[in-house]
Amino acid sequence: MSQANLPETSSSAPASSSTDTHSLYSSIFLAGVYGSNIAHHSSRGGGSAGSPSAAARNCIKPWDRRSDVGVWTESLEAGHLVINIPFGSPVKVSSVLINQGAGQTAPHRLRIYVNRPNGLGLEDVFEGSSPSTSTGTPSSGLPQADFLLREQDQAASSAEERVQEYPLGRFAARFASVNSLHVVLSDAEEPPSRVYYLSFRGTAPKDPPNRNDRLTVQAEDAASNPMGKVRESAGGASAPVRGSSHAADGTGGQAR
Repeated sequence: MSQANLPETSSSAPASSSTDTHSLYSSIFLAGVYGSNIAHHSSRGGGSAGSPSAAARNCIKPWDRRSDVGVWTESLEAGHLVINIPFGSPVKVSSVLINQGAGQTAPHRLRIYVNRPNGLGLEDVFEGSSPSTSTGTPSSGLPQADFLLREQDQAASSAEERVQEYPLGRFAARFASVNSLHVVLSDAEEPPSRVYYLSFRGTAPKDPPNRNDRLTVQAEDAASNPMGKVRESAGGASAPVRGSSHAADGTGGQAR
């Protein structure tokens, strides 16, 4: 995987407020969230989340629960963590918020795919991987964004301060009308990969149509066949991006 400039943290990231007016959490169709290669046990007490779908939802929390590290989403031993996230209506996504924790289970790479009707499974991830062309359009089979995650700030005094924002500035056109996001976390020093908090910022329609019934059927069908693949033709591509700890507009930053 080629090295690239680091995207910088957005200066518009919410601070200590209990609400985030740009959060897309309420637009996520939570009942339709499911994952691939997800461990059932994902809590401090080692209890089962009940199903891979329930475990996949553990990390998707509202902004006021960003400091909750008592539950998380974790991969199986293969190390790649795949989460499929549908929205109730099309949204525009401007950035990703994540707390992947620190230590050997912290993933170092984040890939995001857009609008895959049949979802994303491990087979799709491995088939679409390329060491020379890391991102592309939705029709390329490659991810639409590829970030090398920043090292967690060990000096952060609280879990709230460990939430980092990755603007999608250079990938904005690919995230202008999003029905679903498909997130892949990987490259932990030692599997499994783990994520404590995952959310998105952007804009959503004020009066979205009710698509929940149709999404429920799609999610059930996709969950029963998480390895189902979307046949796509090759497309344009660009290099991956790293994250940094400086505030800017998301178009690139200091190389690490």
